[in-house]
Formats: sequence, structure tokens, C-alpha cells
Amino acid sequence: MFLLNPFPPSPSHLKNKTKQAKYDAALALTPPPEPPAAPLVEGCVIAEKGEGVQQGQRPDPPPPPPPTPPTIPARPAAATLAAALHCNRAAALLRLGEARAAGGAASAALALHPSYAKAYLRRSAAAEAAGGERQSAAAALADARQAAHFATAGSAEASAAAAAVARLEPLAAEQAEQAKAEMIGERLREGGG
Repeated sequence: MFLLNPFPPSPSHLKNKTKQAKYDAALALTPPPEPPAAPLVEGCVIAEKGEGVQQGQRPDPPPPPPPTPPTIPARPAAATLAAALHCNRAAALLRLGEARAAGGAASAALALHPSYAKAYLRRSAAAEAAGGERQSAAAALADARQAAHFATAGSAEASAAAAAVARLEPLAAEQAEQAKAEMIGERLREGGG
């Protein structure tokens, strides 16, 4: 049977533990040993370079690794968030009937995130809502096509962009025909008058 020692350790025993702790701490602070230098070569020939290494010389170190190619920095999260906020502002302005302001907010979103499909859809809707301006349907159609290009396949933006393109193509063609007829009428008035 094993009995515990009822007497506390002597001060000399504690002193040895303190010395051991200091020694362990000193070992932890010392830097790791450096790798050994390349051994001296005794009349050896390096086959890769085809050069001989003279006695008493160290062989050439290996060449450095090739530089890593530069990486494309990721879009900062703040810019993506700001683009989403501008896009949401455009949606709110569209609901309020402020088509010009909505187009500006969507353009601000696209300045921050040029491949944001939803911003192209909002700018397209703003151009379509502006209506009376010449070529507004053509501008709306161009933005709807951009939205279709950047939208993820099968997403809500992709289906909304496809619907917008289908709706705007005949309208843009009609506007182009009206603009052409107006221009021909102006030329006839100028030449006939």
C-alpha cells in the first residue's frame, strides 16, 4: 500500500524546481538551430549545370521559386453593399414614380458593381418608365440585354431579364420606326418649304 508523505517538501526541493522552471523557460526562448550549411564537395561534378565544383567549394544553391502571378483583388464588401443599397433605392424611386432619379440610382449601383444584373434591370425599368423620351425603349432594351447577360442562369433576374427583352424588343422597334418617320417628315418639310 502506498502512503502519501504527510510532511511538506523541503525548501531545497522547491529551489530545484524553480531552477528547472527557469532552465525550461530559457530553452523555450532560444531560437531553433540553423540548418547545416551545404557540405564541402570533394572534386564532385554537378551534372545539371555541366560545371565542375572545385575542391573546397560549396555547390550553388538551388534557384529561387518562380514569382507567383498577381491575383485579381476581390471586390470589397463595402462596394458590393453600397451597390445593393443604390439598387434598392432605385426600386423605391420607381415605386414612387421618380423614373429619372431611379435611373441615376441604378447607374450609381452599376458604377460600383458593373456586373450587377439587378441594377441593369432597375435602370431598364427606369428608362421604360421615362417613356416619352426618344430612344427610351432602346436604352431599356440594351440594359435588359445586359441584365440577361450577367444574370445567373435559372435565377429570378434571368427570367425577369428575358421577359423584359421580349416585352421591349417590339416597343424599341416601334420607337425606331416612329423616329425614322419623324426624321423623314422633317426632311420633307425642309426640302419642300
